[in-house]
Amino acid sequence: MSIATRIAHETPSALAFAKDVITGVSGLFTAFARANSAALAYDRLNRLSDAQLAARGLSRETLGKYISDMYLTD
Repeated sequence: MSIATRIAHETPSALAFAKDVITGVSGLFTAFARANSAALAYDRLNRLSDAQLAARGLSRETLGKYISDMYLTD
């Protein structure tokens, strides 16, 4: 097998590489959007009083887990 043939078989095509890059960038933006949504929700809920949180079935101690479960867990 010639070197050129071996390189062609071992090196991913430019199209496959571009697809991988786009998938990675898309994943990065998706992760950023999820984290931003979680931060905004945490800030909004953290402003509530303890009584308002309790009315929603939450407490200051459970707020972080709630946000993580709702926004950051697949």
